Amino acid sequence: MGSAITLGTECSLKVAKIHLPPTPLSYTTKQVQNGRNASSADARYRLDVGKSPRTEAGCSATADNEGACGAGSDDTDYDSITATNQRPLYTFAVRNTNNTDTPTATWIGRSNIAPSTAGTAGDIVLQVYRFGTTNAWENVTTNTSCAADTDCTLTGSPSGTLSEYYEADGSNYWLYVRLWQYENAAAETLKTDSFAVSFPTGRRRVFLIQ
Repeated sequence: MGSAITLGTECSLKVAKIHLPPTPLSYTTKQVQNGRNASSADARYRLDVGKSPRTEAGCSATADNEGACGAGSDDTDYDSITATNQRPLYTFAVRNTNNTDTPTATWIGRSNIAPSTAGTAGDIVLQVYRFGTTNAWENVTTNTSCAADTDCTLTGSPSGTLSEYYEADGSNYWLYVRLWQYENAAAETLKTDSFAVSFPTGRRRVFLIQ
């Protein structure tokens, strides 16, 4: 009969987790381009319309879990994400007819954890993905002063070469935006009241992905 084997700490099971996905979205879930794919990178699933039947009559989904219906306008309908020691994250993809327009992204929402003025705890960050030589998410604006459980607005535009913020899709172009809140040891619920991207010509488009 053999002797018992004692496993040291080097054999212990370890799990590694990242706070944010490392890759941007892609305009199609079927195409992997430079290692990017919306179905396995930033997006776990597409926000549901949240309407029954699917008309503009109104939302009928569970409160604070209304998908695109809750995030389509500035009202009292929300979509929410709850996380503990992780960063709640929304990602958005918007299609435009050219790559020369300056996009202005506007998010309205709230969190039960107020952003901190001393450090980054709870801060809410709005980013746009930049291609070209950068190939990384770029900060557009950060909110450090929202009150807890009170709607606040983050809005801004990227400041670099405009064409580098778009991904070509035939004659159209995709812009990728994401919004997240720094992790907190307490349960953190980030709610989106509305999100949209506007362009200089007055066009306003949004295609939501969570």
